[in-house]
Amino acid sequence: MSNKRERNSCRDEDPELADNGNVKGDAEDAKVITSGDAKLIISGADKIKDDTAQAREIAVQPRAIKSLDSDKSEGDNEEHEVPSVVRLEKRLEPGHERIKINQAKFEKLESKPDRAEQSEENWSSAKMTSSWWIAIVGMGVAVILIAGLILKYAFDDDLVMDEVAGAAPIEKTGDAYAASPQKWFHDNDIMVKEQAIDLLEKYVIAKNNKERSAVVRDPKKFLDSVEAWGGMFKPRAVDDDHCNWSVSHTRECGFLVLTCKDADFMPLQIYFTRGDDDQIQLDWHATVGWSTHPMRVIKENLKKRHEASYRGKQAHHLVEDKMGQDRSIGEGSAVSRELTLPNGLYSEPVTLRCLLTRRNEFYAGPYNAEAHSAFMLRSADRLTHLWGYVERDSKLDHDLRRLLDHGRFVMELKKNLPVTVKVKRAKKDALPSQLELMELVHPNWVSP
Repeated sequence: MSNKRERNSCRDEDPELADNGNVKGDAEDAKVITSGDAKLIISGADKIKDDTAQAREIAVQPRAIKSLDSDKSEGDNEEHEVPSVVRLEKRLEPGHERIKINQAKFEKLESKPDRAEQSEENWSSAKMTSSWWIAIVGMGVAVILIAGLILKYAFDDDLVMDEVAGAAPIEKTGDAYAASPQKWFHDNDIMVKEQAIDLLEKYVIAKNNKERSAVVRDPKKFLDSVEAWGGMFKPRAVDDDHCNWSVSHTRECGFLVLTCKDADFMPLQIYFTRGDDDQIQLDWHATVGWSTHPMRVIKENLKKRHEASYRGKQAHHLVEDKMGQDRSIGEGSAVSRELTLPNGLYSEPVTLRCLLTRRNEFYAGPYNAEAHSAFMLRSADRLTHLWGYVERDSKLDHDLRRLLDHGRFVMELKKNLPVTVKVKRAKKDALPSQLELMELVHPNWVSP
């Protein structure tokens, strides 16, 4: 209400203000402050001094932006003017109609560069460090090496082409197995496969070993060995979806191999050879991995000998302690001779069919990694194993490694490879599971 009455009184006192909204009063009665399109009219300055304590309504005025140029003093000699962002802050308090502003407050807002601008600035000002120089030198060396290898291989290819051009032409033949023992099997593949399946069926349905000997290679040797073997050969019916046929040879003897599963679903390889009448025969000895001295028996005898030797030494020392130094020598030696197996046990080489694998895990007693190469020997049923040692870098060592693809760039080395070897016990202080490899009789288990 007070604001309304005051506005009416101002219109009565100043007709021009009431009609046109402009102020044309005397400078002593009114004061006009102009900023842009806004005007601040202060009238009755003397009266304001008396009415400052009265509560008045505040008329909101627009903010004004003012440059610092108007506030510079005449004696300011700055050569460069810095543009500034000026903000007029006005605090409004309820109860006051007008506020006299004596001095405006200004702030200078400085913008900071963002991360991308800062990275670009750092990159432009960065210096070459030692790591950069090392990287550049390394790249240069790599380029030189690659260029040298390209030139080398190009030169070698030229030499190879020259040698090939100067070599005698190779006579091409239409048969890849013309001079191989495998030729007969490949020429009669259908007949050979049918005969092999028929032989397996006859062997399975046979009632005794006499009937089985009619379909095997070397029947007399089969009858002498099958009783001592004590095992059982149990093939399953041939299933082409789960069986694999292949042909190989040992020296001049070719043979057919059927890889399948036995009745217990264990891996099994069945060997067939060619008879004198061009009929297929079952090679029983190669199929069961027969050896005159089975690996299981060899290991048991070596273990018994080792234990007997140990007990003999203990008995010898016991007799010496009880009977005295003079009388105990002869008696202790007699006890030792009674408990120890013959020293000649496996001192001569014996033939052994086994599965060969190159290993570097077991070196003990007289056999060390510097002077010997170690091989694991497994029985055909994979239930018994022995360790075989050979002089490192000897001919036999290279032959065995070549069979297993050791020393070649291959994806996977061979293991559990069927071989026929000769072994013997050579050193008295060796462990019961240690033998020496003396000879590679032939690869695989089929005898020539």
